[in-house]
Amino acid sequence: MIVKKKIKKVAKGYRLKPRTHSLIKEIQSLLQTDQDTVISKACRMLYKEIRKKKPAK
Repeated sequence: MIVKKKIKKVAKGYRLKPRTHSLIKEIQSLLQTDQDTVISKACRMLYKEIRKKKPAK
């Protein structure tokens, strides 16, 4: 029997639009992961994209 290590999650109480929730669910099914991971990956991807477009100081 394999036991997964539980990661402690902290609820932030963000209110998202219904279409955002449905998009998250679609991505979840594609990645086969939880909502927290989907949101985290999306934020990192957006951050990298913004950094590419912004010239370094």
